[in-house]
Amino acid sequence: MANSMKHKNIVVLAHPDWINGYETNTKKIVHEFTKQNRVLYVQAPINRFNSIFQKNNPAIKNRLSVLNKEIDPLIKLKDNLWMLYPTYKEEALNLAINNWTFNFINRINSRRFAEEILKATKELGFDDFVIFNDRNPILGLHLKELLKPEKYIYYISQCEFTDQFQSQVLTRHEPKMLRKADIVVTNSLYYKEYASSINENTYFIGQGNDINIDDTIESNSFDLRNTFNNNLPIIGCIADYSTSNLDLKLFEEILIERPKWNLVLMHSLAELPTAVQQLEKYGNFSIVPLESTKQKNAYLQQLDVCIIPEIANTFAKEKYPEKLDEYLALGKATVSTKTIANDIFSEHVYMASSSEEFIVKIEHALAEDNHRLMEERKEFASLHNWQNTVQEIYNSIEGKSNIENMVA
Repeated sequence: MANSMKHKNIVVLAHPDWINGYETNTKKIVHEFTKQNRVLYVQAPINRFNSIFQKNNPAIKNRLSVLNKEIDPLIKLKDNLWMLYPTYKEEALNLAINNWTFNFINRINSRRFAEEILKATKELGFDDFVIFNDRNPILGLHLKELLKPEKYIYYISQCEFTDQFQSQVLTRHEPKMLRKADIVVTNSLYYKEYASSINENTYFIGQGNDINIDDTIESNSFDLRNTFNNNLPIIGCIADYSTSNLDLKLFEEILIERPKWNLVLMHSLAELPTAVQQLEKYGNFSIVPLESTKQKNAYLQQLDVCIIPEIANTFAKEKYPEKLDEYLALGKATVSTKTIANDIFSEHVYMASSSEEFIVKIEHALAEDNHRLMEERKEFASLHNWQNTVQEIYNSIEGKSNIENMVA
């Protein structure tokens, strides 16, 4: 491990509440940080509007409890990890009537935020520290000059901004943040290309996965063959969260062109769109609901080829292709829509850019699959763990990247 990041103090500027918030890449990165370093996980301050209109939100309740002095703002979560709740209400930026007003309000917020961080770092004995900013270009914009950290690292991974104001703010202000950062790290080649056009000290660090191979061991009670009355190849796809990005036209073309292939869509969704359900008019298509991880992995083991037929839109280009890691960890032959984000998988995954190419690549996958390829896929997926991801962050501080040498 790089000496520059052993026994350091790291201040992490994060979005979700550690206790009540959703799981994120940054939380997993922080767990790795704490193995060698001390970490202060800083929550964003409560917004004045949110303190009124979202006061029943558990994360907001925690912040209100701090403001009411019912709980301490600085909480030790485990060895080497503390969480800080700011003790003030943030001024609402969406009230800004122009850029000058926006910048004025943001500077006020940033100064207050910096004071809270400095108070906490002094209490913890953090004489020097590194800042790790989880894609907050607004609140983090002035922290470099206000806090004077040893290094300022800005991390970009995919995040969806449903609020139009947030999306516009990100587009307008993130380039300023990128120029200020000492180092930019990204989990996607798409974001590396974007950020490196602004800051040459940009590094692709990949992403870990949380796949437990032991979960694949299951009884024969989950027999996917029972879904079909034949011994034809089974080509499968999983929809975990949504079907909105699936290329249903591509699905249909495969079903029509290859009637002697069984095509199965496995999902854990409460409801499927009508357009997906209508594909069941084809006799070689089946929808299979999933009730557990063990069931899913048992079914995956029975697939001849896994497919990821996505619409090649901005979302697909930006996101790290976690599903590829899941399939490869099981050694499965996989065909995916080609995007810049999954270029790093090109040695182990068949890539396609059209329905015709998809069909050809599936045929190749069926014909070429063997034990050696299965083991190579498993080995490749095993490299994508959080320990290696964090090592790449450490490497970036040294101005080097092992992973980029592998995918260049």
